[in-house]
Amino acid sequence: MRDENGGEPRDIMNTVPSQPDSTMQANPASPDTPAPVHKGRKHLLLGLGAVAVVAAAAWAGWQYWTVWQYEASTDDAYLHADYVSIAPQVSGYLISVNVGDNQPVRKGDILAIIDPIPYQAAVQQAQATIEHGSALIVQVRAELATQPSIIEEARASISVNEAVLKFAQENMARYGTLAREGFGTQQAREEAASNLGQAQARLELSRAALNAAEKRTATLTAELAAAQAALKQNEAALVQARFNLDRTVLRAPMDGVVGNRALRLGMYVQPGSQLLSIVPLHAVYVKANYKETNLAGIAPGMPVSIYVDTFPDTPVRGIVNSIAPAAGQTFALLPPDNATGNFTKIVQRVPVKITIDPHDKLAGQLRPGMSVTATVHLLGKRVEPEAFTPQTAPAQPAPLPASVAVPAPAPISPPAAPPASVPDAAGPAPVSSPPPVRPATGR
Repeated sequence: MRDENGGEPRDIMNTVPSQPDSTMQANPASPDTPAPVHKGRKHLLLGLGAVAVVAAAAWAGWQYWTVWQYEASTDDAYLHADYVSIAPQVSGYLISVNVGDNQPVRKGDILAIIDPIPYQAAVQQAQATIEHGSALIVQVRAELATQPSIIEEARASISVNEAVLKFAQENMARYGTLAREGFGTQQAREEAASNLGQAQARLELSRAALNAAEKRTATLTAELAAAQAALKQNEAALVQARFNLDRTVLRAPMDGVVGNRALRLGMYVQPGSQLLSIVPLHAVYVKANYKETNLAGIAPGMPVSIYVDTFPDTPVRGIVNSIAPAAGQTFALLPPDNATGNFTKIVQRVPVKITIDPHDKLAGQLRPGMSVTATVHLLGKRVEPEAFTPQTAPAQPAPLPASVAVPAPAPISPPAAPPASVPDAAGPAPVSSPPPVRPATGR
């Protein structure tokens, strides 16, 4: 194919358009082209970041000099409660269980009832024993009252027999003289001798009766003292029987929530076996373990801000209640002994009890064992710890079921008063029914 100027023909297939040299630099932009805007934004962001860092540092410095250096904070703190474990004092089968898991209870509420029949029988038996002992005392005192008459009768009998003896002696002398002089018979003399012997025997018998009557008084006095001692023993047995009967009803010793319940209907329980626990959620407190280096400025009554991990955005109000008398390692099962081996000083921690405001909105929702962060405000206004003591209204105990009611004791008639001549013994006792502020930081 020829070109337009009539030259030699060109091979179209071998014709390659010319390409610009890759090594050549691009032409510089013309003066009218605008500069890139991303460089300006970068400088603006860097400037704003620097301002933010400076502002944050200034705020942190201000907070430290005005607030943080006057606070003592630790996250080695947990919620606690003085819960009570319920255990029976008597053995038996549970015939009633009145509470369930996690159920709120009030002081005096009936938790469970143990079969009371054996203990009711023990109360009745003790009452019968007391009645028997009281009757025995009455009998002994009645015998003591008749002893003076018996003694006087024995003394009168001695007087009579002495007179009879004297007459018999005179007859014996008279008949003996007559018999020797021949005016009396031998038979009369023998009869007089017989009468004399009988009179002497009757006198000895009367004297023995007087001695027995006097000794009988001492015996009856001893029997009275023994009967009175036995009566006191039986009264103590009655008190114990009534105590055992009363303990067949398990009551809540305080307000709280039932936890760790192990009792079931029909279960056989023994004294000391743990059946359930009652946790007073209204009296939850914080046990915070502060470093000994942070403890100098902490004192009872200082306000505390408590942050519970369960409610991280809601602080709980509290105050310092008390400080433990020793560091935690002092009461450890195996306390450290630094007198031997190599020594490495470790900062110890001292438990601090923090009372929670009972009027706080989270009071009652906190559970023992939860982790918290406690911050003591060393310059805060102090409050008396008694002001944060939970106040609970006195609860009326639930009525006792009729099946476990204590039987009324039978009336016991008072024993007769002892005579004036008899040493008085105590009667049966009545049955009784049952520092400067220091900057402190760290955790």
